[in-house]
Amino acid sequence: MRQILFADNDPDFLETRSESLEKAGYKIVKATSVAEAEKYLREMWTPIAILDIRLENDDDDKDASGLTLVNADFTRSITKIILTNFKTPLARDLVRAGQRGRPLAIDIVEKQEGPDALLRVIHEALTYHIHINWSLTLDWRATSAFDLVSRIEPGLEGERLLNRAEELEDLFRRLFYEKDRVRIDRMLWQRDGRVALAVFAFKGAAVDSFVVVCGENARVVEEAVRYNGFAPKAHSETSTTLADKAETTHFAANAYSLGPTDLETVRALGEVYRAGDKKVFTQAITTLFEKTLSAWQGAPAPAKRALEELYREQLGLTAERISPQAIQARWEVLTRYLPELKKTIPNPEPIITLLQSAKQPTLTIKSPGMLTGENIFVDANSRAWLTDFAEAGDAPQFWNFVALEFAIRFDWVEEKELQHLRDIEDRLLDDSRFGRPDPSSLHPSAQKVVRALQPLRRLAARAVGKEYWQYHLGIFFHAARRLADFDPTLTPTPNERARLAHALLAMALIAAKVGQAEHLVAAPSEHGLRVDKDGIKRDGKRISVRKQSRALLDYLANPPNQLRKQQEIVENVLQEKYNPRDEHQISRLHTAVRRLREKIEYDPDNPRYVITESDGYRLVLRPDE
Repeated sequence: MRQILFADNDPDFLETRSESLEKAGYKIVKATSVAEAEKYLREMWTPIAILDIRLENDDDDKDASGLTLVNADFTRSITKIILTNFKTPLARDLVRAGQRGRPLAIDIVEKQEGPDALLRVIHEALTYHIHINWSLTLDWRATSAFDLVSRIEPGLEGERLLNRAEELEDLFRRLFYEKDRVRIDRMLWQRDGRVALAVFAFKGAAVDSFVVVCGENARVVEEAVRYNGFAPKAHSETSTTLADKAETTHFAANAYSLGPTDLETVRALGEVYRAGDKKVFTQAITTLFEKTLSAWQGAPAPAKRALEELYREQLGLTAERISPQAIQARWEVLTRYLPELKKTIPNPEPIITLLQSAKQPTLTIKSPGMLTGENIFVDANSRAWLTDFAEAGDAPQFWNFVALEFAIRFDWVEEKELQHLRDIEDRLLDDSRFGRPDPSSLHPSAQKVVRALQPLRRLAARAVGKEYWQYHLGIFFHAARRLADFDPTLTPTPNERARLAHALLAMALIAAKVGQAEHLVAAPSEHGLRVDKDGIKRDGKRISVRKQSRALLDYLANPPNQLRKQQEIVENVLQEKYNPRDEHQISRLHTAVRRLREKIEYDPDNPRYVITESDGYRLVLRPDE
């Protein structure tokens, strides 16, 4: 869109100079004051802005009002040209800023130089600074620019919708500046003012594929910041790489590469589930947690706040959204629609009590953010990639497991019968089979969900140990957000009623379970590993280590923080004569160390306690000190 905002407080000069620019083929939007120029710059998209320095009073040598627009954050994606009869040191500094990075303004043009000088600078801006590929062919297969704008910014119409659609096309022309043709192939997911698209970019005979997340400028720019701050620096075949990014006034886009896979054939995890491809689904869950997510998490660290506080913040559960009055109102509406719900939840008091509590200590990990069945993608080889990083950051220890389980447990279930939903919850709250939930005797639609959760729970059990209450609390707060999002003044559909009733039911059962078990939950009074005659504790909680693993731990712990060479461990723990050329012996040593790490480490692949050194191992009891 070759549109230019031209702001000058001299109407005659503005009109005359605009005519010459329009004859050259540009569309000019005119403004005669700072307020008018700011209004246009905020509401519409223009790749170029020509701004007079003195936009208020030409006779006031202190007036630099036009420069406030040059320096404003909301104009950072616009190429600015300063127009004046009064050059100032500040104006020159703004142009020189371009030598250190993105320019705040690309040049200063004196009014007396005439229209040709201004046209020359505009041509330079189009050629070297704007980075919009006007000749790029956009092939909108999955959607259109108008539809995409309506999804990102609903309610626009008329001239504003047209301007936004042109702006969105310019965003893609900027993002794929070096390409010849771009095909927007299919829509992948939509969430929080952002839309993810499968995009193929062509340059001659070469083609590259990307997941492009585009949407509201602030949200998408922040997503890129979070990705850069928290994504693993080392890349693997299941890494998602931020390949490029671009922005305009209202929109921004991040282009992600999904490693060595064919984007045309990858499917969302939820699609794999619905297709009934059990083998691919099970293997994809394993790959997701053992490779893709493990690279993100790192070693768990002690949280500075209680578990309940972390979940409330992570899920946007403000005091108003989960106040006793808010929960009471939703309970009353749902039990009115489903009177049988009152048998299980005669009153919401236990739910309200647990929602307001803040006492359980926990650990935190690095997480890519919210996991759903729609923003995780899987190929035929069961490799899994992440595509949504808007909420990447520190999260409660079991966040990744809980977030995905919630999606499977509450969004994918096809069952609407309250008793069958109660049966699902009873099975999943049975801690005696936490890692192996039993689907037998359940209704067929309930069996499908529980079976889908089996590979996830098997992996979660290794991380959770006996801290089941933390896991259940995570589900509780996810369900609370579902309930808080419900507007009790609006009539829900039958399907929405079932899902809301399911969330409320789960909250009530978890509140009862956690309430009964609270006296058994000991808050850790210490951090790190403790090894003594009374047993082994990690962060204040007892863990079980037996047989050879216990012998190896005792040897490394006496004394701790001391390097134990391979020969010492082989002869004193494995009870074998050391032979450095015996590959089987070295393999047995590595296996023994691995088994110990699986017992005492939060993440055996990233050990914090048993540290590998050049010729042996060292036990560090308090790695954070």
